[in-house]
Amino acid sequence: MAIGNITAGTTGQFGVAINFPSGVTAPAGFNPSITWSSPDPLITFAPATVDASNGALPLSQQIVATVGAGDTNTSGVVAATALGVDGVTVLTSNQVSFTISPASATEPTLVASQLA
Repeated sequence: MAIGNITAGTTGQFGVAINFPSGVTAPAGFNPSITWSSPDPLITFAPATVDASNGALPLSQQIVATVGAGDTNTSGVVAATALGVDGVTVLTSNQVSFTISPASATEPTLVASQLA
């Protein structure tokens, strides 16, 4: 599932839903700790501070991913894991892929022209 584009040196926000089987509800006290990961070492994570889901997901299930300014990959992948209600089973999300655009150039360009 591709979500769009993140320019190197900027951030994107991701979220994960916890869907119980039909007829099953979360047990009292179930408060999962979500762990986010990416195979790209230049993608780092920080807690989200703004609810980008408009109330669909708890803020604790959202993360801000930063793509390092020097990242030259053309795509990235993130995914989440959490312990299940038994405290042992590792729940693994699907991977979310996105494109990575190069960081904006910081050097000026020279444009030569004939003046006379």
